[in-house]
Amino acid sequence: MSKMTPLHHAAKRGTESWVRELLKEGVDDINAKDNFGWTPLHYAASGGHQMCCWYILDAGADIEAKDDSGDTPLHKSAWKGHLDTVNHLLEWGADKTSKNNEGKYPLDLARETKIAVVLQLDLSEEGSENELSD
Repeated sequence: MSKMTPLHHAAKRGTESWVRELLKEGVDDINAKDNFGWTPLHYAASGGHQMCCWYILDAGADIEAKDDSGDTPLHKSAWKGHLDTVNHLLEWGADKTSKNNEGKYPLDLARETKIAVVLQLDLSEEGSENELSD
């Protein structure tokens, strides 16, 4: 049986009006996890649904929530190649040095060169570039 809430479904589909309405009505747990440990924010980030991410984050979602694989929403967005959403999550303070269960950073999962450049630039500005080459 699926543990997906209506907010999970709305975030996965990227239906901004549905996300807004659910949040306005109030949700029991903004960080509820489904059978794979995904939160609504994981689904919004994975789908590149930037505005849904914004609404969910504004409602207090944990930007560093990890799924069963140890992936954060930033890992999911980088893996799917959603540059705008990656930038949005970084603006909200997502940790680009977070490792998943396989020891991979969001940069390791980035499929698009532009995303890799954005993540690497941010890391080199912080002096963490050498840590990623392990």
